[in-house]
Amino acid sequence: MNFTSKVQLQNSTARPMTFLLEPWGDVYRIPVGKTAHIVGRGSQPGCFHLECSDDGIQVWSWEDSEVQVVIGGEHEGRTVRPAQRRSSHEGSAESVRRPRGVVQMLGRAMLAAGDRLLRRTQRTSG
Repeated sequence: MNFTSKVQLQNSTARPMTFLLEPWGDVYRIPVGKTAHIVGRGSQPGCFHLECSDDGIQVWSWEDSEVQVVIGGEHEGRTVRPAQRRSSHEGSAESVRRPRGVVQMLGRAMLAAGDRLLRRTQRTSG
């Protein structure tokens, strides 16, 4: 593994934050005041692609990389390997095959439900 890319997500908000690691749909939770260190290593050059939307943050890895997530100094989950490229868009998010599995759908549903619950809680307590 000759190439490395790193990204950090710091939770500076007043509530826990979540993000999806794609293309698997793995959900990670970042406690208040903590930082997620995401490290990818691969035999091909590449970098992470961050996508922010109303549903939350998605972190996409590149082809032929292994990804590790460390949150608050503790290793989270497992080392994961992305799917193979389906097109010639080298290193881009479009080049990674998006699985349509249950895990991805559940991950997105959990993010959306958690965000809705937090917004409702904030409205009623504020």
